[in-house]
Amino acid sequence: MSPFGSLLKEYLRSSNCQQKELARCMGWSPSYISLMVNGKRQPPAKDKVRQIAIALDMSGEGYKKLKKAAAESRRLVVAPGEVSAEHIVAMNRMNEYLREAPAEKQGRILSILEGDAGM
Repeated sequence: MSPFGSLLKEYLRSSNCQQKELARCMGWSPSYISLMVNGKRQPPAKDKVRQIAIALDMSGEGYKKLKKAAAESRRLVVAPGEVSAEHIVAMNRMNEYLREAPAEKQGRILSILEGDAGM
């Protein structure tokens, strides 16, 4: 399950809203909501996250948390099979870091990952 899916599930439960009710309100299929909750689909675009927050009558703080979870859950790298929420966040952070790191640091990191660091 992704950070977004976990949080959406929590908000659905706390607002006593069923997935199919949210789907109907959003104009989506219940299976789409289920796939998002279970982390098998990417979170929706930012404007749709806002609409979900409105549909669930969430506070501003709740919306901020959901928006952050959506950003953390967007898979920037392809991962095989089931991946935990923690791994998704870690992979996304590593991807961002590697894109911005100088070539020398990238090389050192790859050496560590490949076991060539003399450790």
